[in-house]
Amino acid sequence: MFLRRRSKDRLAAVEELLEGYELPSFPQVITDAMGRLSDPDVSMSELVRVLELDPGISVKLLQMANSAAMGLRNPVDNLAQVVTILGRNQVESILISTAVRASVPKPRSPILDAARFWRAAASRAVVASGISAVIDHKRRSEAFTGAFLQDMAIPVLVDNVDGYDVLLKRWYDGDVDVAGLAEAENEEFGWDHALVGSRMGAKWQFPDSLLNAVAHHHDHDDPDGMVGVQIVSGWHEIDEEASRNMVLERATLAPELQEVDVEMVVDEALDRVGEVSALFS
Repeated sequence: MFLRRRSKDRLAAVEELLEGYELPSFPQVITDAMGRLSDPDVSMSELVRVLELDPGISVKLLQMANSAAMGLRNPVDNLAQVVTILGRNQVESILISTAVRASVPKPRSPILDAARFWRAAASRAVVASGISAVIDHKRRSEAFTGAFLQDMAIPVLVDNVDGYDVLLKRWYDGDVDVAGLAEAENEEFGWDHALVGSRMGAKWQFPDSLLNAVAHHHDHDDPDGMVGVQIVSGWHEIDEEASRNMVLERATLAPELQEVDVEMVVDEALDRVGEVSALFS
């Protein structure tokens, strides 16, 4: 178990907390592909050659590219098309989301239902992506990934931090405000899952934009965050209707969304949750 500590230096406390936990490694093909994606001089054909070494990843990319969440007008049927049409950012988004979903261990604690947890992650992702599509289309894939991964530390924390399962159960039971899990974590432990998740991402060498999206998803006034990701933060696994209403209420406060029919955007996104969730199961 991680030591339960309080500290004024939240980052130092989190680094100490993670010292006792060895993060699972990503599959080598994904690690190699992410390295090439970070190099602007690497050709897309070379990236395809790396990805083709793992048939499972190739199939996942094709499935994701052809899903409604990606919004392509015409289906694609080979990896070269996927990489060319989606581009570096969206390919990176799919690779990171797939790798984290596969690498974060299934929790041993009965408090956290893994299938329900990742379905909620998919709900956040499609809603954040839908919102981003209408206010900042170029960052749609970043919004998808940032929202999908914003709570990725929770399965690790529930099994490795003494007392975290008790706090999480209080949140599930409604004893902690639907959007207040991070605040309760800071009061109890001196850190929150957003900070832990961002440090996990740093160890996995995520791009800075994604690290910021994860770290600041509860900081609604922080310019380093991302509007779509921040609006869906606190999405409750058990009460989807309450989560939907929370998103609609927050959207009314966002200047970028004043002229947008957010209710239609959210409901259209939620219609795609089952498909996206199945792709990551």
